[in-house]
Amino acid sequence: MYSYDNEISQVYSNNLVNVSTKKLNKLEACVDLYNMKSVANGSRVEYNIYLFLLKDIKALLNEFGLCEMSVSNICHMLHEDVNTLDFYVNFYSYRKASFDVKTMNELEQIALEHYNISEMHYLRSFYDIRYVDKRIPVLKKKLGLKISKDDSIANEKEEMLNTFFRDKLKPFVMNLNAYLATQFIITEDGIVPEESYLTEDEMFQIYIRFTNLFKKYVDKEYYHCFYKAICQSVINRYK
Repeated sequence: MYSYDNEISQVYSNNLVNVSTKKLNKLEACVDLYNMKSVANGSRVEYNIYLFLLKDIKALLNEFGLCEMSVSNICHMLHEDVNTLDFYVNFYSYRKASFDVKTMNELEQIALEHYNISEMHYLRSFYDIRYVDKRIPVLKKKLGLKISKDDSIANEKEEMLNTFFRDKLKPFVMNLNAYLATQFIITEDGIVPEESYLTEDEMFQIYIRFTNLFKKYVDKEYYHCFYKAICQSVINRYK
């Protein structure tokens, strides 16, 4: 039997390392494989993980004595690959959210107490009520617990991250010296590099700490995209 799950998994494995941000619009067509129009229609991929990571990555690299120019260069080199990972976080969370009809119905009931059907037709988000109705934070908390306890979601994220770590992040971090923008300065000892090259042990320490940061922010982004997809699917019922 033909399996869409196998197809998208193969697309993910084959393209994670090589795809660039410019090619993401082509990959977004994969959403059609899951007949996800009711969820994805009106939604946009938000590339938040890189923004979440940026401050922490800079602070981490500064701990190892890298100069500002080297840190900036490393962050720039990571940008497209992190955005590629972010696309898949969006995609898989949208797909999973498309089956959570119970949460959609709960949110719809709350929304209909604040908007009439005509207003729902023109809505783009539930921003206006998320701080007004106390049931929204409760619903979001329940959703967060549901996501955290779902083994299929945990396995999906683990596989996604392990592929990214193995095929992209580790080779990149273990070759960080190639991306240093070392400047030379004049000291009493003569002309010396402003920063020392990283040892293999130091690069491995950076890699391990990078993986912890990615796990943290992928979890955060997955939840954000999942809830956004729930909201969008409710709004799309009235389009």
